[in-house]
Amino acid sequence: MKKNIVVLGAGKWGKNHVKTLRKIGSLYGVCDSCQETLGNSLTNGEKAFSSIKDLAEDKSVEGVVIATPAQCHADNAIYLLGRGKNVLIEKPIALNEFDVVQIEKASRKSGLVVMSGHLLLFHSNIQHIVNQYWEGELGDILYAYSNRLNFGTVRKQEDVLWSFGTHDISILLMLAGEFPESLRCLKLSRDVSSSYLMFNKFTAHVSLSWIHPFKEHRFIVVGTKKTFRFESDSIYEYSHSIKGNDYLSLTKGKGRKLDSPFVPPLEAQDRQFTECVNGKNLPPVYRDIGYQTAKVMLALNKSYLKGGIEIPV
Repeated sequence: MKKNIVVLGAGKWGKNHVKTLRKIGSLYGVCDSCQETLGNSLTNGEKAFSSIKDLAEDKSVEGVVIATPAQCHADNAIYLLGRGKNVLIEKPIALNEFDVVQIEKASRKSGLVVMSGHLLLFHSNIQHIVNQYWEGELGDILYAYSNRLNFGTVRKQEDVLWSFGTHDISILLMLAGEFPESLRCLKLSRDVSSSYLMFNKFTAHVSLSWIHPFKEHRFIVVGTKKTFRFESDSIYEYSHSIKGNDYLSLTKGKGRKLDSPFVPPLEAQDRQFTECVNGKNLPPVYRDIGYQTAKVMLALNKSYLKGGIEIPV
């Protein structure tokens, strides 16, 4: 594997990219302004960069994983794209509409790879649910919901919608294959939110909190033929039959836990990025999902600012 990837920002999450890319065999170096963090990140003779300018000038660097604070994502991505570097931008790719548009413009102008770090899209069980739907095994989707609740880290730069919600919104967009027709978002505070997304064929509900007394990560998709429950990295399948409109005819089947080959999602994501940097085409489903997710997030925030009213997308 060619060593040509640098991690920009080796903090709490960036260090996981460092370990993963080292395992894959594509880590060239690490860039961080904190010398202590930088020193702790390097173990196998990788190159140390103390500034983004230094790494941008190194011709051996062909791809950069941007794991800096979210408010810095746009400036870093646009700068690196302008200097010929492919980028993987951690989620969310940006926090406002202007930055999203500027990254998108820079991407199209450069013709380089731009990926977004929506990790769960690379989880084998999420991919199984999406594939089952598009292959017709799930039937028509009746509704989907996600609970992402925890008593966890409170972020100053992002509220719970931007910190947690991007995971679930990206999954729903991949599943639906389109933008929602309308949506609404109710935020009780920056720590708790409840969002509704009305797609052409189904409605989805996303509940988020980082002040919940216990951890609950659960994603459920109910179809006319099957229901899937994704919870704590495990996947459960429930077969059934749901027919009718106003008065449903229900036939309940059995539920079972599925055993599927597991590849750590971060490894799958970083391997995809490495392969694309080295010439492999980025699958279309991953090409625009970062922009699409950010645009839906901005619409949800707009709904919240207008009192939680339903707005078109």
